[in-house]
Amino acid sequence: MSVAVRKLDGVESVKLSLEEGSADIKLKPGNTISLGQLRRLIRDNGFTPRDAEVTARGKLAERGGGPAIEVTVIEVVYRLQEHEDAPGTLATLEEAASLGALIEVSGTVRECPNEAPELYLRAFKVEEGNSGGGDSGKALTVKGRLTDEGVECPAMRGDDGKLYTLLGDLKGHRPGDTVCVRGRVAEISFCMQGTTLAVEQIGRTCP
Repeated sequence: MSVAVRKLDGVESVKLSLEEGSADIKLKPGNTISLGQLRRLIRDNGFTPRDAEVTARGKLAERGGGPAIEVTVIEVVYRLQEHEDAPGTLATLEEAASLGALIEVSGTVRECPNEAPELYLRAFKVEEGNSGGGDSGKALTVKGRLTDEGVECPAMRGDDGKLYTLLGDLKGHRPGDTVCVRGRVAEISFCMQGTTLAVEQIGRTCP
């Protein structure tokens, strides 16, 4: 089974434990693999999928009158439920973030093939600078200096002092360069820092 999983585009590593009957699958940032896809592959290889511990990033949404996370990259929505091991976490999330905020959640997705997917929330974080307010898709022009602060993505520190992370072609610009970036606030990102901009134009001076 590990060979079949590794062939999926976006899989970084696979560790199987036959003794525990478990698989630890690490995915690359920005992957488009869904949990349903992995579970189908497991069944096709003669195994029975079980509950999965997952971490997902997306937008806080509402489904069926309750909170949900919308992972638009793979077009999946998980309804959020309280995990018995983390009472109060769901209520804290609803207080900390408004609809449309970019969030990262960790928890359990149980194996219920005939039901809408639900994630039982253990922990969450609201992406810095993205607690809500409808900024997704907003056009911005930012002048500043590229830095090495980015963990998953290139970063820049704006003249306003804010941290921005960048998606797209930087046209050869490197940390230390002073640049002007025009782009849009990303709807969803794996950058995990600051406000993420999908770069439309970058240069030494602002247009």
